[in-house]
Parts: sequence; C-alpha cells; structure tokens
Amino acid sequence: MNCFLLKIIASLMLLSLTCLANPNGNSHAPSPLAKKLGLQHGDLIFIKTSESAFDKAISQATQKDEVSYTHIGIFDLHLDSVLEAEPKQGVVRKKLEIFLKENPLFDIMRLTPKVAKNVDIQASIKRAEKHLGEPYDFTYTANNGAMYCSELVYEAFLDTKGRHIFSAKPMNFYAPDGSLPQYWEELFKKLQKPIPQGELGTNPNDMARDKVLMRVNKS
Repeated sequence: MNCFLLKIIASLMLLSLTCLANPNGNSHAPSPLAKKLGLQHGDLIFIKTSESAFDKAISQATQKDEVSYTHIGIFDLHLDSVLEAEPKQGVVRKKLEIFLKENPLFDIMRLTPKVAKNVDIQASIKRAEKHLGEPYDFTYTANNGAMYCSELVYEAFLDTKGRHIFSAKPMNFYAPDGSLPQYWEELFKKLQKPIPQGELGTNPNDMARDKVLMRVNKS
C-alpha cells in the first residue's frame, strides 16, 4: 500500500470521527452572553411582570406565587437567538442580547433530565420556527393561525411519541377578587369575541410551575 493511499485512508478516518462527534456537521459554541448565563439549546426564558397594562392583566389572572411571569421565549443556541410570540410583532426570532435588553427581569428554566431524554430539542425548535411570521393570538384560542407566547412553547415541545410535554388547563381572565381587569374587558369588546374563560389553554405562570421544568439560573 503506497504512501498516497495511506494518507487518503487516514483522512477518511479523521472525517468519520469528526462526523461521529458532531453528527450535524456544525459546531455550535455558545456566545459569551449565553455562556455567562449558562444557557443550553432549548432552554425557556421566563419574563417577570412589568408595569405595562398587558402584563398586569396577565399577572392578575394567573399569578399564584410570589414571582409572576407574563412571557416566555425559547432559546436557540445554534443561532444565539430567542423564538417568541409577542403582541407587537407576533412570532419572531430575536438575538439573545436584544431579547434580554427588552426583558431584563427573567428566570431560566430547562426540561428535567427525566423528561429531556424523551424530547428531541432540535425538533422542538423546528416546530417553533414553522410559526414564524404568524400574528399574536389576542383571542387566546387554539388552531387559528395565530400564537400567544405559552401556546408557541406548548405546540413546540412534544416528546418522541408526539405528545405534548406541557399540560393545557382551563384559562382564567378574572382577578382574584372576581373582577375582570379593564384590559381584558376592552380587548375582547374591541375584538367582538367572547372571553374564552374556562377553555383549555396555557400561561407562563402555570408552565413555570410544571414539574417537567427545573429552574437553572435567574436574573
């Protein structure tokens, strides 16, 4: 066997080892910011309540603990970005740095190891990407070509058998004292839609308490 042929074989073996170590063919090192925060592919970034009328309305209807969350984004390590459904732009992708500048108060949560072993994170990211460009779902109803933030997470994260990781629960729009926040009253009147009180849905606070998640870092 001549020297040239040996070099070719050695090169092919090196290429095979590289592919085995990295089956996607690309290296995805975290950005300095992602590394600093300890973010991993598919982590969920939960945003804490701000002073906006929108956030207050969500918090009044869904808060059960001391900490209240009103928004969620899905972290994509490969593109150092966050996939989210937000009121102004609908389903969009934003660079991690921009997303955190807009939402400086946050906690980072991750699927527990027991759950994660049955979830293809990259497939979940791809499912979320399919909704890019859809408008924000102000009616909070399912299968209508629009998405709200926790709905995007709910639809994206399935296990390897195609089952939803998170649980849908009866939605509530009323404050603890039984009153309807002015924001919701005006919104649904403007939309000329009934309030989907009691219909199955999701919200950031319920998701944050779900046993499939663990908190790994916080601001």
